[in-house]
Amino acid sequence: MNTEAEINTVRSFMRSDQYKRRTFKTIKSHFRGVPDDQLRRLLISAGAVAKTGSDETELWGLLPKNDTEERSAVSAVREIFHGLTDFLKTVTGFLLAVGALVGAVLALIQYYPTPKIDCSNPKTQEEWTECANQ
Repeated sequence: MNTEAEINTVRSFMRSDQYKRRTFKTIKSHFRGVPDDQLRRLLISAGAVAKTGSDETELWGLLPKNDTEERSAVSAVREIFHGLTDFLKTVTGFLLAVGALVGAVLALIQYYPTPKIDCSNPKTQEEWTECANQ
């Protein structure tokens, strides 16, 4: 069973502003004589959490320090998401405007149909070609 004094000592050690996380090996070197599992229990009781580093090392840090870092990452992702949402709203508005424009052009085309060519008396080369293709 861990005493309050042991927990406070570990917490004080882990509160150093210089380091957010420390390797278990480094922590162990400062608490000689404490078995590994007991030291891990002390770390947990002191409010520390373990993470695995990129090189598979066991890293420990106090939860508030790590929590702040994770909140910052979540905050950054949230800002990116809102930026993308605003961008997509703008693009959607643009596409709706283009769709309305295309609809208006199609309505004009239907309202003002191309004149029928009188194939009994074609006047230009284009009319001759059109009449030959009918």
